[in-house]
Amino acid sequence: MTQNFFEKKIKPILVYVGAIGAVFMSIAYIILMFVLVFGFKIQKKLTNSLIFAIINAVVGFIIMQLLKIQGIAFAKNLSENKKIIDQWNDKQKKKVTTH
Repeated sequence: MTQNFFEKKIKPILVYVGAIGAVFMSIAYIILMFVLVFGFKIQKKLTNSLIFAIINAVVGFIIMQLLKIQGIAFAKNLSENKKIIDQWNDKQKKKVTTH
């Protein structure tokens, strides 16, 4: 019963983790930018620009990783890719056993 529940309810959510995570990160990013724009008016402009650039980099990296995870999940689910994945896994196992 738990395997059935997992495959029917939880697995579809995990497949779309990239899109779901990207939406959450975008909303959080918009809120954070409002806080930065309206909260840092007193500080120097260089500090604001630096903080803005760092936050852009971090949010972009997180969204990229989430979408990468989603892409890998989609690729693993395609039937034509399963043969390629199995061949790659076999080669990796041979490399480990020969070293």
